[in-house]
Parts: sequence; structure tokens; C-alpha cells
Amino acid sequence: MVRLTDLDVGRLSWRKRRLEEWLGALPLAEPARALQQLAHSVRALNKTVTEPSVRVSLLGCYEESIRNLAATLRRPGVPADRIAFLTLVNSEMAHGYEMAIGLGGRPDVHARAALGALVHLGEVVRCAYRSYLPVPPGLWRRIHALYGSVEPETDGAIDAAYKGIILLGLADPYALAPGAIDLVTALIAQVGGLAVLPAASGFRIEPLNDTPARLGGGALKAYYLDTRPLIAEVGRLRTALRERGALPPVWTHGVLPDVAEHLLAALASAWRPEPQVRGARVRLSGERLLCSGFTALHAVAGRKDARHYVDLDTAWQDGGRSVPITRWRIRDAGRSGLWLTSGGTSFEGRAPRPGSLVGVCESMGPGIWQAAVVRWLKRVRPREYAIGVEILGTAHSGVARHGHAFPFAVIFIEPAQGGPVALLAPPGRVAAGRSLRVEMQGREALHLPLERIDRVGGLDRFALAGGLSGQLVDGVAHQGVDAWVGRKNTAAF
Repeated sequence: MVRLTDLDVGRLSWRKRRLEEWLGALPLAEPARALQQLAHSVRALNKTVTEPSVRVSLLGCYEESIRNLAATLRRPGVPADRIAFLTLVNSEMAHGYEMAIGLGGRPDVHARAALGALVHLGEVVRCAYRSYLPVPPGLWRRIHALYGSVEPETDGAIDAAYKGIILLGLADPYALAPGAIDLVTALIAQVGGLAVLPAASGFRIEPLNDTPARLGGGALKAYYLDTRPLIAEVGRLRTALRERGALPPVWTHGVLPDVAEHLLAALASAWRPEPQVRGARVRLSGERLLCSGFTALHAVAGRKDARHYVDLDTAWQDGGRSVPITRWRIRDAGRSGLWLTSGGTSFEGRAPRPGSLVGVCESMGPGIWQAAVVRWLKRVRPREYAIGVEILGTAHSGVARHGHAFPFAVIFIEPAQGGPVALLAPPGRVAAGRSLRVEMQGREALHLPLERIDRVGGLDRFALAGGLSGQLVDGVAHQGVDAWVGRKNTAAF
């Protein structure tokens, strides 16, 4: 039996047969332990001086085991520590391949090493997006420099790998729903080759910038990625989905039609090489109030005047528990989210975790609370945090019932850019495929079927089919009207 210590530097010369035996004995049923052992093994190989051809051959032995473990980690609800181990393994693999580049080896070895480094750097990017964490600093410059060093001798595989990473970075990944990164990756593998690189116009790629690409032109030492042929194919897929209900082949068993249509529309917008016009202006100064959790957001969104309870020195006393509210400063805003930091504020307590539901409100605004999801978290200093939040829409509180008994809280979300109103409910309380009857002042207003979208912040999110106007939602939220499932024509919760 080959042990991990047998592969340490100075104990055993690296032999492909012994390495394959050790890889065959990995505990694949324990992904965290297997990834940890793989990371130690690849790091030991990187510390060993060897010929480029031998290094590339040995690194190739790890590929199958890493692919198998990565497939098990694409399932929903995977712990963050396993994703961290996968990131570490891919970083070490990319570093090993980079060590075999530029050492005067054979051209075929040089090409294999460049392709391997790009593939694993792309996996590091995907792991960051999948966990809604920032891409490691300097990684995009590293990717651009790697492609630029082999550009004159690139083949189809290297071009495809590079374009795939750039297209993923341009897909507005932090605004995608959980699990959508793998769907976008599969779609890029199928149709991403339609993008043209290099081109005369499109997204500008500057190797010295730590970003995937930008709009505009005029920079020196830049080349362009033309995504217009790709957008045309995405439009064709979307039309086929609307008219015939035909999902893209790579999504046949992985996504519902309504989610696929929404994702294709988002990709067509993100990949369009034109300036994006914002639907609303966001004030990039001042503070934002933030409350964490479903209960807190339901409590504050149900108030007619949110300014009544934003006094942080006085606990909210209205027959319920006090709602902790923290102050954050806004740093930047995107098409679907905000970058907030606790620097410069008297922040106390724990920062919200990635994936959790929060409420966001302007401290000096009209008192309207928005539902948001924390997508990434970074600790700048021991008591200073930076977070990125995705804005879901304006939050309105409501009550749902099992008939006339057992009421429980729900939150209506009115999207900022229009579209159907969504409903957030505790997990397992609302069954998919049921109908919701909204009553106003004792009279039935609408009878709408529910369509489950996904899970956000540990809660079930449903779309109210048929649409629901913002005015009606305001009435439901502010006039104390109950929303409940009727027992007469539909099954109860």
C-alpha cells in the first residue's frame, strides 16, 4: 500500500506507476479528506525539481481523480470547506503546469502545460463564483499573461479554454442563482466557441488589468472578444424554448423551462458588447441600514413608516422583539447588487454569512426595505467587513394560514425591474403547484398558482404566476390583509 508520506520530497523519487497506485487508494467516499491529500501530494510534486515532460506527465495522473471529486461537489448544499479544498487543489495544479512552461521544453509539452494551467485556473474562478466569493487578487492578470505567452502557438483547445473563462467572468456571475454557474459553464462548453477572438471590436481584454474584459476601445496592447455570434445563438435557443419548449441540449435534465428562459435572457444581456443602461439610479454615498434574517425583514417590512424604528439607540417596542439593525457604508453598485462595507461605522456583532437573507434600506430615504441575499463576504480587518449583496426587490410582509388557523409569515418581493412578484416562505410550509388566494378587506382579489423557483437564504421562493401589481402588494402588506390557500378549490398548505 502506498501512503501519502511515501510521496514526500526526499523519501521517494517520483514514478508514474507508484503515483497511480496511490491515487487508486484515495478515499473518494470522503471528498474533503481526499481533496486534502491531493493538495498535499501536488504541493510536494511542485517542490520537486524535474523535467517539464515528466512534470506534465505526473500532473496528468491527477486529472481523473480531481474531475470525479469535482463532480460530487456540484450538488446543492455542499459545505464551503470542500469547495475551499477544491480551490486549493486546482491552484496547486495550475502552479505545477506553469512551472513546466518557458523552460525550453518540447513544443507539445509546452502546449499541454499551457492548456492544463488554463483549465485549472478556470476551475479556481468557477469555485469562487459558485461560493459567491471574490476571485483571488491577480488571478485575471495571471490568466491573461498565460494566454499571451502561448498565443502565437495556440490550438483550438487553448483558445476554447481561454474564451470559456472570459465568458464566465462576463456573465454577471454574482447575480446568478445558486447552482446556475454549472449551467452557464455547460452552455459555454456547447456554444462558447462562436465568440470570436481576436476580433476588431467587442469586449476589450487588457492583459495588465485584473478583470476579465471591459467595454470600449483605444487601449494599447489590448485585443477584443466579439460575442455577437454567441448572442445570436443564445437568442435562437431562447426562441426555441418559447415556441416549442425545447431546452438547450446540455440543460435537458438540469433546469426547469421557466428558469432556463430567465437565465438565457440574463446571459444575452450580460454578453451584449454594449453599455448597459441602469433602470434606476443608486446613490453611491451615505449609509445603508441592514437587518439579517427572515424574521427581522418580515418585521421591519410590515411597518407603514420604516423611519419609525431605525433609531439604533432605542429598541423596537411594538409588542414584539427588538430588531437588530446595523449601519453599513455603500462603496459601489452594479446592475443587480451593492457593495457594502462596515468601515467608518460603529459596527458591532457578527457579519451576515454568504447565502443568508438580509434587508437593506437607505438610512435617509423613504424607509422602503429591499430583500437581498449576501453573495460574498470578505474580512478586511478584525472588525471591518465587506459584503456583496444581490437585491431581489422591495419586500412586503404578509401572513399565510392553514385555513383560518396556524398563521405563519411570508414575504412578498416586488422586483425592481418589473416582472412577477415572488413569495418567500419558510422551507416546507408551501407546496409547489398549489394556488394562492389573496384577499383584500375580506374580498378575494386574485387567485394565482404558485411556481417554485429555487431556494434563497434557506427559504423557498415561489413565483406568483399571472403577475401581481405593486399597488396590490402594497395593499396586502400595509392593510393587514392575509394571503392564504383556500380549501375549497385547492389543497391547503
